[in-house]
Amino acid sequence: MSRRTPNKKTTRKSRTWKKGMGPGTYDFDKGEFTPAAPAAADPPEAAPEPTTRIHGVPGRDEPVVFTGDDAMPGFDNLSFQELAQLAGMAGVPTPPDTGEILEGVVLKEEVAAARKLLAEAEERGESALDLAHAYAYLDQVHKAIGRQVKRTREHAEKLFAAAQLVHGMKSLDVMADDGGPAVATIHIQEPTPQITWNMEAVKAFCEKHAPTELCQQVLPGALSLPDVVAYIAMTHPDYVQTHVQEAYLTRLQSEIDEQGRKADPTTGELVRLATITPGKRKGAFITRYATAKNGRPSGKERIEAMYRTGAMGDVLALGPALDEPAAQEA
Repeated sequence: MSRRTPNKKTTRKSRTWKKGMGPGTYDFDKGEFTPAAPAAADPPEAAPEPTTRIHGVPGRDEPVVFTGDDAMPGFDNLSFQELAQLAGMAGVPTPPDTGEILEGVVLKEEVAAARKLLAEAEERGESALDLAHAYAYLDQVHKAIGRQVKRTREHAEKLFAAAQLVHGMKSLDVMADDGGPAVATIHIQEPTPQITWNMEAVKAFCEKHAPTELCQQVLPGALSLPDVVAYIAMTHPDYVQTHVQEAYLTRLQSEIDEQGRKADPTTGELVRLATITPGKRKGAFITRYATAKNGRPSGKERIEAMYRTGAMGDVLALGPALDEPAAQEA
């Protein structure tokens, strides 16, 4: 049987076609090459649906909705503190300049609200200086009247007790100058018996007749003893917790930077110990009255003298009645 020698030219040609044409099927008998069908493309990945979180802010009725995990949307009607709080609750990172942007938005809103308030006050013919005068006068008059009320009550109680003992007086009607019925009635209370317990006798009685009514109490200074605290921590660990001394927190306030950080004494690395948020303008104020000087009375004394002589004009005039009725005194 003779051995057939392959055609070297055909073999080279077939190898060349297969290499040049890519994957496929070559028929040596027919001399035809069929390329393989292209592979189907993978379908595009669907975009992940945004995650929605709903949170509430203390003091706000309406909830706030966060959509997405990569950025925090802006809420112009929220303060910087509320946004920072919600960002922490939702686990949403904030850009580095978010604080500056939000502070700028809040500041613009505060300035606009302040201008509106000043314009409305100007329309009413009211100024900050007018309110400063009115408050300083009324504050001192209020205190002077309070002292007078205290002195009057003390004197009245002594007189009422004497009238109750001697005349059996129980009540008095307070009349107005308008000729109508009484505007108030003062009821003189009966004296309440005072009980002073003999605790040694009471304890002896309980030991004999009511032992279940006796109990042990820890004296106030016991919890300041280290061995007592250690014993409680060993026997009842759920009733002991670790906290930072208030005095140390007070000292830290002057040692942290504007971002609430303090340097590690060993490594020098800045450690964030607190979050510092800008304070909100509330218009809080204090009043310092002039002191007596060179024979001139103090500012408080001069205001009280103005009140007694009727030199305050309409400062003491009552404002419009409140919409809600005043609470009745017991």
